[in-house]
Amino acid sequence: MGVSPAEAVPGAPRLEFAESEGEIAARSPLQLFWRRFRRDRVAMVSLVFIAFLVFIAFGAPLVVKILGLPGPYVQNLNLTDEFGSPIGPTGAHPFGVDQVGHDVMSRVIYGTRVSLEVGILGTAIATFIGVTLGTIAGFYRGWVDTLLARIVDVVLSLPILLLGLGIGAACAVRGCLGVPYPRAPE
Repeated sequence: MGVSPAEAVPGAPRLEFAESEGEIAARSPLQLFWRRFRRDRVAMVSLVFIAFLVFIAFGAPLVVKILGLPGPYVQNLNLTDEFGSPIGPTGAHPFGVDQVGHDVMSRVIYGTRVSLEVGILGTAIATFIGVTLGTIAGFYRGWVDTLLARIVDVVLSLPILLLGLGIGAACAVRGCLGVPYPRAPE
């Protein structure tokens, strides 16, 4: 026969549990995420930085105009020396110019568009492939699941950097799918 905790400590107040008339509302996983996310200073600074980059990417023409920079394709050969080397950063060109006189800062600002597009498209393609293969493997199970798992293991064992360099080198010569790589206007 056991002793209750209230009987074990003489003189301790007896705890009574009140019946709640309403149900206790639990927090959803999204609410828990936002609560923890707001407390993490590094995560908040990262969110602000990513929002800044997205703003720069979408507003590239406006940002370049506000900063008073020339467009990314405007050449100014006066900013190179007689050998074609860039003179260096100035007040009008904070990141300097390249060998043909293009402003590097405006090219970086416009380059955020390409980086954002590649990141979003790459993630979307990887998600589509992963969900499709996972759905097929989960639906058919058995040998189909095992076969797909082994194929994915082989693909994941390839060093992605070397694969990318190989595809880039192959596409640089004749272009991918027989379409030549576009050259910059001269």
